[in-house]
Amino acid sequence: MLDWRTGEEEWEATEEPQGQWASQSRTRPPIPRWLWLLFGILVLGITGAGIALRWKARQQTARLVQDIQATVDTESWARETHNLRLYRSLLDPAAHPGWRERQEQEFLVDNTRTPARMTVVDAMVFGGDLAVVELEVEPASGPAYRVTRAYRRSGGMWLETSIPGSQVWLDQDTRETQHLRFIFHRRDAARIAAIIPDIQALYVQLLGDLVLSPPQGKRTLYVILSVRPIESELVNDPTYYDLSDLGPDAAPEAVKRRLGALLIQQIMNLFRTERGDLPALVQSVGEWEYADWLGMPLPDPRVSPRQDLLVSVPFLSLLDESWKSLEQPEMQAIVGQALVDYTVQAYGRDSLSSIVRGAQLYGAHYPFVTQVLQIPQVLGVPFMEFNAGWRDYALHTFTHLEGQRLGLLTTEKSELLRVLTEEERAVEEGNLERYDRLLSPHTTAEWREQAHRRFHLYQQFQQQTNAPYRLRLEDAIIDGDDALLRLQVHFPDPGSTAYQEIRTYHRFDDGWKWASTLASFWGLTEEAETPHLRLHFNRQDAETIREELPATESFFQQVSRDLLTEPEAETRSKIEINVVPNYQVLNWLSGQQGIGLVARPWGTFVTVELLPPSRVSFRGLDLRDGNPVAARRGSLDLTPKPAPQLQILSPTLGAIATDISPASFYRMAAGLTLSRYLITSQAGLPETPFSAAVYDAIARWETEQWATELPWTAPRRQAINTLLQTGAGPSLRSRPTWTEQHVDPATGYLYDTVLAYVAGAYGRTSLGKLVAGASRHAGWDTLIPDVLGVRFGDFEAGWRASLQP
Repeated sequence: MLDWRTGEEEWEATEEPQGQWASQSRTRPPIPRWLWLLFGILVLGITGAGIALRWKARQQTARLVQDIQATVDTESWARETHNLRLYRSLLDPAAHPGWRERQEQEFLVDNTRTPARMTVVDAMVFGGDLAVVELEVEPASGPAYRVTRAYRRSGGMWLETSIPGSQVWLDQDTRETQHLRFIFHRRDAARIAAIIPDIQALYVQLLGDLVLSPPQGKRTLYVILSVRPIESELVNDPTYYDLSDLGPDAAPEAVKRRLGALLIQQIMNLFRTERGDLPALVQSVGEWEYADWLGMPLPDPRVSPRQDLLVSVPFLSLLDESWKSLEQPEMQAIVGQALVDYTVQAYGRDSLSSIVRGAQLYGAHYPFVTQVLQIPQVLGVPFMEFNAGWRDYALHTFTHLEGQRLGLLTTEKSELLRVLTEEERAVEEGNLERYDRLLSPHTTAEWREQAHRRFHLYQQFQQQTNAPYRLRLEDAIIDGDDALLRLQVHFPDPGSTAYQEIRTYHRFDDGWKWASTLASFWGLTEEAETPHLRLHFNRQDAETIREELPATESFFQQVSRDLLTEPEAETRSKIEINVVPNYQVLNWLSGQQGIGLVARPWGTFVTVELLPPSRVSFRGLDLRDGNPVAARRGSLDLTPKPAPQLQILSPTLGAIATDISPASFYRMAAGLTLSRYLITSQAGLPETPFSAAVYDAIARWETEQWATELPWTAPRRQAINTLLQTGAGPSLRSRPTWTEQHVDPATGYLYDTVLAYVAGAYGRTSLGKLVAGASRHAGWDTLIPDVLGVRFGDFEAGWRASLQP
C-alpha cells in the first residue's frame, strides 16, 4: 500500500512467499499519484461546466420567456384596444401571406369578445432565431387552456410565425395500433389511450365495408384536445383532428364519439365526385356507419311539419314522387340512412362499397333520386325485387303509427270508401266540377292541373275500353287527420294488370280530400328475349312487342355495327328493357300536344323528350311535383357487371297520346332508347354540349332507318327550307349557344342533315368515328378533318349540295 506520510510503498507481512508478491507487482503496476490528481481536476471541471451551462440555459430560457412575454403582452394590449395595425406588426412578415390573413381575420373576430390573458409557460429555441412556445390562455369566461405557437426573432423582437414541421407539441406522446398512429399532448394521454381500441376497430370496419386497402404505413391522427398545437401547415392536413371545442375536461366517451365521426367523414371524403362534392347517399352511408358503431337507432323519416303527408310517411316505393321532391339535405340524410340500413339487412355489409361507388359516379351530375335508383343496378339485383323488399322494410320499420290499420277503423273505412265511390261516379259522368270537389284545397295549382289531366286520361280509357272506371282500396294507414291509401285502379281489359296508386288524403270539415299521389305503377307480367335483349311488358302490349321483337334485335345489331362494336353472337347478360306506363309523363303530354318518351334505366335518369316544332331536343326530364321539367343531360350507366335496364313508354298508351299506331310508337321509342344507350356506352363520359348534340342526331338518324310516322321529320323539312331561302345559307362553322335546358331547335335540325350526309357519303361506319371523336372537339370544322380525314371546305360544300331539294 501507499504510505501517505512518506509516499513509499509499504507491504504488510503475509504468509505467502515473497516471489508471489513480486510476480503480482509486475503484472498490476500502481497508478501514479499525478494521474489521480489529473482525473479529479477533470471531473471537477466537467461538473462545473455543466452547472454553468445549465445556469446559462436557464438564464437564456428565462430571458427568452421574458422577451416573448413582452410580445404576448403587446398582443394582449392590441386586442384590448382593437388595434389591428399594432397586431399586424407582431406577425412575422416572412410568414406565408395566407397564414397572416387568417390570423388577422381571427383577430377581428376575437375582438368581439373580452380579451383573454396569455402567459408564456415554456419555450424552446430551434436554430437560433426560431422558438416554440407554450402559452397558458385564461379567457374571461370558461376554463383555461394551453396553445403552442412558433415565434421568429426579427430585428431584435420575437414575432409570431407559422412553420411546417413534425414537432406539433413541446410535450407530445405517440401511441400506435396495427393501422393507426395517434399523436397527442401528454396531458391528454389517459383519455386518448382509453379510446384507441374503439377507434382502431372502427377503422378496420370501414376498410372492410368499403373494400379499401389500408395505406402503406400507418394512418396518422393528430388529436387536439386540451392543448392546441403549433399554427403550421399541418392545419390543412386531413389527419389533423381538432376536438378542442369539447373542452379540456371532456369525458372519454365524448372524445370517442367526436373522433369517430371525424374519422368516418375523412374516409367518406375519398368518394367525393369529380366536382369535389360529397353525394348525399355517401353521406348517408357514413351516418349509418356512425350509428351502427355506437349502436344508435336510426332517425324517423316521418317527422315533417307539412300537412299533406308527402314526407310524413314511409317512402313505400322507389317510384314514389316523394323521392323526386326530396331536396332538403336533412331529409335526404334521414331517408338515406333507412335505405342504407335496408340494403345492409337484405344484401350484407359488402353492399356498402357498391352504394358509395355508384353514388360517386352519379352524384356530380344527378339529383338524390338518381343516386337512389342506381342502387339495384350496382348491386346486380332486379329492381322489382329490391323495390318490393324496401316496401316491406319500410312498412315493418315505420308502422308505429299507433298500429292503426284500416281493418280496425270501420268508421274511417266507410268514409274513405264513400270518397272513392264519389270519384268513380265523377269520372263516369265526366263531371269535372264534382271531381274537383274531392281534391284538397291545400294543393298547389300545378298539382290540381295535373289531377285534371288525370281525370281526362281516365275518361280516355273508358272510351277505349267501353267500361267503367273503378277504384279498389287495398290498404291504408291512418294517423289522425291524415291517411295513406294503396289503391288498385281497374280497367276492364281482361288481359291487363291493375294499375296501382299510393295516395295521401287529409280530413277536412266536409270529409276526406285527396292531397297527393306518392306513387303510380303497373306490374310487368310478361317477358320476351332475343340474343341480346330481354323485354318486360304488360299483357296489353304483348301483341305489339312480340311482333316487333325480331326487328328490334336486327336494329340493335345494325346500330352496333355502325358504331364499330360488333356484338357477340349471344350474351349471357342481356340489356333489360321495361315497357311500362308512366302516368306522370303521359298526363303531362295531354296538356302539351307533344311526345315524351321515357328512356330511363333504373340506375340513372335519362329521358328522351321530343316536342313540337317550337323545340326539338333529346333531354332528361326531372319529375318535380308530378310535372316533368327539363333537367340536365343524362348518360347511361357504363358499369359492366349488372345488365343495363332501360325503360320506355307503353306503346298502347303512347298511341293514345300521339294518335299513331302502337307499332310505330314502339319503334320510335325503342329506336331512340337503344341508339342513345349504345352511343353513350361507346363514347363514355363526360359529354360536352357539342358531342351530346351529335349523339342525339345520330340516335334520331338511326331511328329514322327503322321507324315511320316520326314527329320531327315534317317540321325539320320546313325549317331547312326556310334556312335555304336566307341569303347566306346554312353554315357549320358557327358555334351555337348551348344552354342547360335544351339544344336550339334550328341546331338540332341542322345536325340531323349533317348526319344523314355523313352516312350517305362516307358510309354508316363513319358514325362510329364521329361518336369516338366528338367529345374532343367543339364544332364540325375540327371534328370532320380529324375523324374523316377530309378538308372541311370540301365536306361543307358537299353537305350544302345535299340539302337542295
